[in-house]
Amino acid sequence: MAILQLCVSQADNDAAYMFRLTNTKVFSLEEALFHAYYSWKQTADELAAPEFINWVRNDLKLLDIADKLAGYLALPFSDRLINCLCVIDYFDDSQINSLAKELNIWEKRVEWEKLKERGDYLVMHGMPAKAVTVYRKALSDSRRVSLLNNLAVALMHVEHYSESADLLKEALEQQPSNNELKLHYAESCIYAGKTREALTVLEDIPPSDAVFRVFGELYRRAGDSQNALKSFIAAAESSETAENIYRLTDYYMQTAEFDNACSNINRIKSPNALTAIKKAELHKAQNDFASACGVLEEAVKTWPNDSELWLELSECCRRNSSYERANQAITKALSLQQENPRVMLEAIKLKRAQNRPREYQEALRNLINILKNEYRDTEEVRLP
Repeated sequence: MAILQLCVSQADNDAAYMFRLTNTKVFSLEEALFHAYYSWKQTADELAAPEFINWVRNDLKLLDIADKLAGYLALPFSDRLINCLCVIDYFDDSQINSLAKELNIWEKRVEWEKLKERGDYLVMHGMPAKAVTVYRKALSDSRRVSLLNNLAVALMHVEHYSESADLLKEALEQQPSNNELKLHYAESCIYAGKTREALTVLEDIPPSDAVFRVFGELYRRAGDSQNALKSFIAAAESSETAENIYRLTDYYMQTAEFDNACSNINRIKSPNALTAIKKAELHKAQNDFASACGVLEEAVKTWPNDSELWLELSECCRRNSSYERANQAITKALSLQQENPRVMLEAIKLKRAQNRPREYQEALRNLINILKNEYRDTEEVRLP
């Protein structure tokens, strides 16, 4: 019977190469390329790695090919992989073209996912305006529901409610039965003044604490204080989440029912930095800045790396004329979040309160220039 003619690398090599992530042994360059082609997400980075190149050079004795592989290391991911796979004439053009198309789709997905993650980080760290810019870049590559939703949330933070509602409406066209999207859409409609649309959507969602909470916001903005209070209470009684309790507390503060607000905030079972900020806000609403400072001073001992606490402490100390402590607090906040416009603005307000007009004016000009440069090509940012 006829026998196969092995290539030199198969015939002479006894040293296998083990791909790290797949735990696959190969004894020839052809085997390695075949495995990398069909498992490229797990193996692509290894084809230009020193260990693989040394195996090709020292064990397979393919010096020229090893040098070529080493030369591909600086190329972008897709180009590097394609060049490594084409280092010998093993795959036909249709296979390479098919992989190139797959890589193009994959890279676009990876790119928008990275941008989305960056946007998520910025929102969670108090920089929603910057997040909007990042999300918009991601949106040019993908209009997936998660991205549409998160951009809409960021836009609500910067008070662009109509655009937020439009994005959520688009997301709902992709997932019409998604109740979380419906809830976000209803909330954005409320803030955008589209009360009828919000009510229609809310009535289509099964009752829950979140639905009660949004109903409360709808009634509050419509001036129906009785139903607003009922809804906020229903939300808190349905589920004693921190958000429900905070919303009810905010309502009591807005109606100057400070005793009820105090009792309500004390229902929080696991207080955190935001709880302390809410308690400080309660004292601020009563013009008791000394007590607000006291709450925050205790809080920063427990959560010393929370920039929002230090920002709030700086404001309360400034308004209590405790400028030295306010300066210490804002310096700490800046060390934690030096790019946060709200932190930068508080530092400016402190300079103004200390009657330092030249420093105040210079810092304000710098902040305005920073914001202009960062958001020159966008429409989503408003100067604080």
